[in-house]
Amino acid sequence: MRELSALAVVLLMGGGTVWYCFKTKKDKITPSLTTWILFSVATSLSLATYIAGKNHNVISNIGNASDVIFTSATLLFVWRSRNWDTQTSTLNKWCLWAAGATSLFWFITKDHDASNSIAQIILLLGYLPMVRKLWISKENTESAGVWTMFWLGSVASLFPAFTPESNVFAKIYAVRAVVCVSILILLILRLKLKEEKS
Repeated sequence: MRELSALAVVLLMGGGTVWYCFKTKKDKITPSLTTWILFSVATSLSLATYIAGKNHNVISNIGNASDVIFTSATLLFVWRSRNWDTQTSTLNKWCLWAAGATSLFWFITKDHDASNSIAQIILLLGYLPMVRKLWISKENTESAGVWTMFWLGSVASLFPAFTPESNVFAKIYAVRAVVCVSILILLILRLKLKEEKS
């Protein structure tokens, strides 16, 4: 069952990524290049510190493992498409600096647990510019369908994360992902309702 859940995560995240890239190509979405750089760097840092730590299992942390692959693929596609939002939030810049500093901290101290915890905070903060944009925007700039696929993938990642083979960092990653994507979907649906009323 754990392996089936992991496969569901990969299929849902992969499907969401392909759909996101398709919508970007069709100019239905204007992604922020900085956000995808941040997500790619922070998820990679999170997975690297997780694997370097004790009692790691990639299947248990399949949400993080698949995020590394699919955020990197999205980043590459967005960069090559040249169809990105040129505005970079101050918070995203600080998060990128924090990710670099955390990588250096990890390299020097070899403190896997502290570095992984900081990576989760960076990922949490990385969502805030998108949350702010969706909160103040008058029109929806994101795809509810795409983010629903990402949400389903995050929910599916909870099962392997909460098996006996798992450790606390796989659990934290999975729960944080579900919470962050849930907030985005609620904001997207709020904008869709406002658009329908007007």
